[in-house]
Amino acid sequence: IPLMHNTWLAKKDKRKVALRLAPNAKTKRIDAVIVGQNGEPIDFDPGAGTVVRAKVRCPLCSGTIDDKTTRRLFREGQAGQRMMAVVLHHPHRTGKAYRLPNERDMEAYRAAEKALEKKRQQLRDAWGIEPVPDEPLPIGGRDRYDTCRLPLYGLKQWGELFNARQKLALLTFADAVRRAHAEMLRSSSEPDFAKAVTTYLGLAFDKIAEICTATSAWEPVAQCTRQMFRRQAIPMVWD
Repeated sequence: IPLMHNTWLAKKDKRKVALRLAPNAKTKRIDAVIVGQNGEPIDFDPGAGTVVRAKVRCPLCSGTIDDKTTRRLFREGQAGQRMMAVVLHHPHRTGKAYRLPNERDMEAYRAAEKALEKKRQQLRDAWGIEPVPDEPLPIGGRDRYDTCRLPLYGLKQWGELFNARQKLALLTFADAVRRAHAEMLRSSSEPDFAKAVTTYLGLAFDKIAEICTATSAWEPVAQCTRQMFRRQAIPMVWD
């Protein structure tokens, strides 16, 4: 069951595009169709997704799963990630277009998974530490999960907030920032100048790290990903 709070891709006054979930009883699979891309009317409610506060409704059989069961299934490793749509940018046109994922997209993701392990080992040897953050997520507040809801779903370390492709990209950028600082010092730059440039690069990297996470929801009005820290807590995000 794709766990989506809503299926909007674009939600502007003059342009509306959404995913329509298409249950297939024969294959027992829930596929998707992009609607509205070519101006066709959206004759369903994209705001009625399949999950609200961890309570799940199956579009195939109309059965429901309560929130405690959903969280337990996550903790038992019965949940995963699924690519639902691909955002396209045309070099000579403004705006965004959308299509469904294809096998080439999945091959690219699998290649990133393999490259991540190689990069991770390389940086582990070079830095002397685990490059993917393995510090525990915070648990505190009135009911212990006010600050961060993710441990309820089995996510316990900061590094688990990122998928393989995001980890690979962020490790590549982090490595580049470190190498830039070393290169400036080797080229006889003033240490304070090198420190200032590296600080600005670090600030830009932080912004990327806040947006490129598995808990960065898609914003259909602006048609971009939202930052993770939208409030002083880290909630579970479905889309």
